[in-house]
Amino acid sequence: MSKHYSPCEGRTLLAVDDEPFNRNYIVELVRANIPTMQVFVAVDGLQALEILKKKQVDIVLLDWEMPKMTGIELLAVMQQNESLNSIPTIMYTGAMTTSDYLSQALALGAWDFLRKPTDPTELLARLSAVLRQKAAEEARKSAELALITARNEYLSKEIAQTRQELTDNLLLLATKNAFLTEIRDYCDSAKAALPQVSQKISRNLAQEDYWDDFLKKFNRIDPHFTQTLTAKFADLSPAELRMAALIRFGFGAKNAALLLNISEDGIKKSRYRLRKRLELASDDNLDIYLQTL
Repeated sequence: MSKHYSPCEGRTLLAVDDEPFNRNYIVELVRANIPTMQVFVAVDGLQALEILKKKQVDIVLLDWEMPKMTGIELLAVMQQNESLNSIPTIMYTGAMTTSDYLSQALALGAWDFLRKPTDPTELLARLSAVLRQKAAEEARKSAELALITARNEYLSKEIAQTRQELTDNLLLLATKNAFLTEIRDYCDSAKAALPQVSQKISRNLAQEDYWDDFLKKFNRIDPHFTQTLTAKFADLSPAELRMAALIRFGFGAKNAALLLNISEDGIKKSRYRLRKRLELASDDNLDIYLQTL
């Protein structure tokens, strides 16, 4: 018949007690029942703190009344230290045994509370229970982290795909606008009676329906940008918001000019007006400001 596995196996216990008899009792009890468990001992809270800083400790069995630093004082210090506050601690005392002391210890992060003298079977059972609880908590956190990581990877892929889709769409629109502009200019200059064709092309170039779809997808991959920008500058016009979104998206001036159906000089003027509305100093970089907003 196989031996029953204990969560204490292979773990490290720190027993903190100013009484030599109590320390030796813990060492002998663990050695006899869980030989694979390592035991460190400390005579007070200060010595225990030094061990905790230098050694890997899985669980602390902590007396209350001790010289130099009491158990409850050590517990308070551990709770303030990020590298120590996750180590489970069992308060083990023969003096401070009332419910008030129990409440104080639990409030400071103790995982359990034992009153001396404790039956050896119960003491070992409490150690196992706390370490089992700790293992379950670590498994839960690991599962949550794995879930968050998987979700973030999925969102990153989705954002990358949407960003590529937006880039392709914007470049396609810019190319279309460039082509239509060329045809319109030809119609305007041609002697043939083509004014109606020119007017239709101008109306097509002026249409802004595609901006609704762009902004929906842009806000999906960058959900806080427009909200943050409008919260700081509530009176920005739709045209200024479009220009800000294109700059944030990394769209160059030439393609932005084609997309917005204006000249590159017009883009420069739009950027200048946007700088004024954002109250940027002369040495502030508009692109960097919007990229880091």
